[in-house]
Amino acid sequence: MLVEAQDADGGFDPFYFNQGYPALKVGMTGLVTLALMSNAERGVPGGVYREKVGKAIAFLRASATPDYTFGKVSGFGDRDFEYTLFNHAVATAALLEHHVLSGAKGCDPLLREALLKLS
Repeated sequence: MLVEAQDADGGFDPFYFNQGYPALKVGMTGLVTLALMSNAERGVPGGVYREKVGKAIAFLRASATPDYTFGKVSGFGDRDFEYTLFNHAVATAALLEHHVLSGAKGCDPLLREALLKLS
């Protein structure tokens, strides 16, 4: 089952799914988090997977660099930008979805800066 693949740090390792590099863990965590939240009754708030989603959201937020990039990648040469863009875009989408589903008021400063990086 998907939720059983969650690591202790709240992330989801791409190798569990036989899909690539550990550098893409932030993006994979974003994708799984979006899947878990796709059914609001199971995701947030108060859903069956709320603890798993909460841990994943904390992992995604912790992956932010001081310049508000989620999952910044280096060491892959020409692929650094592509991998970072994947991680950042998917993590931002998951955090935005969580923000909306949780009924939060106002704009989270971290989320606002992350969205600006995509514009």
